[in-house]
Amino acid sequence: MLFLSCLWVGSRKTLEVDAFIGAAFSYSQSDFDYAAGDGDSKIYSLGVYGSWFSESGAFIDLIGKISRIENETKVSGTKADYDNTAFSISAEAGHRFELPASFFVEPQIEMSYGYLNDETFDTVSSDNRSIRSYLDSSETLTGRLGLRSGYTLPEKRGTVYVYASAMHEFLGEMSFTRGSETYKDDFGDTWVEYGVGASVFVTPSTYLYGYVQRNSGADVEEP
Repeated sequence: MLFLSCLWVGSRKTLEVDAFIGAAFSYSQSDFDYAAGDGDSKIYSLGVYGSWFSESGAFIDLIGKISRIENETKVSGTKADYDNTAFSISAEAGHRFELPASFFVEPQIEMSYGYLNDETFDTVSSDNRSIRSYLDSSETLTGRLGLRSGYTLPEKRGTVYVYASAMHEFLGEMSFTRGSETYKDDFGDTWVEYGVGASVFVTPSTYLYGYVQRNSGADVEEP
C-alpha cells in the first residue's frame, strides 16, 4: 500500500491564445508498506508546464519536472538512507463537463515517462554491519485513465475535488545490488489510485495545489 501527500506552489502566465505557461515547486511525502518492511520518501520537485484549453471544456497539459528524492527503507532486517535524482515528462488530455451549482465532472487520459538516476550507498544490517549497495538507474512509462469530480469555488478562485484513476506501468524494472547479491524487481502492473485535492489561487497568477492519495492493487514481481 502507498500513501502519498503533495503540496504545489506555482505561478503562471496567461498567453493571448487559450493557453498558459508556468512553473511550480512541489514537496511530497510517500509512505510504503512491504511484506518484509517499510519505507518513506521525501520528494522536492521543480516543474515547468504548459496548458491549452477550449471554451467547450477540452484541455491538454504538458509537464516536465526534475526531482530530488530522499529515501529511508527498512527491509528484511536492513536499513538504508540514500538520495537520488529523477526526471519526468507527461502529457494529459481531458474534458471538463460543467454541472449545475458550480459542480463539474472531468474524464482524463495521461501518459508519463520518468528516469531515475543510479546511486551507490551503504545498507546497515541488524547487527550493524555496513554493506556497500548499488541501485541501478531505471525508467518508467505509465498510462492513466481517470475521472475527477468536484466543485468550483466562488469567483473561480479554485476547485476542490475527488478523483480515481486506473494506472498501468509498461516498464518499471529495477535492479539493486547489495554486496555480492543482485535483486531484480518488476513494477510493471495495473493498479488503482484515488484521493482528494484542492487548487486555490492566492493571486491571479499564483496558486496553491495539494492532494492526499492512496494506491492499491499492485504486486511487485521478483525474478
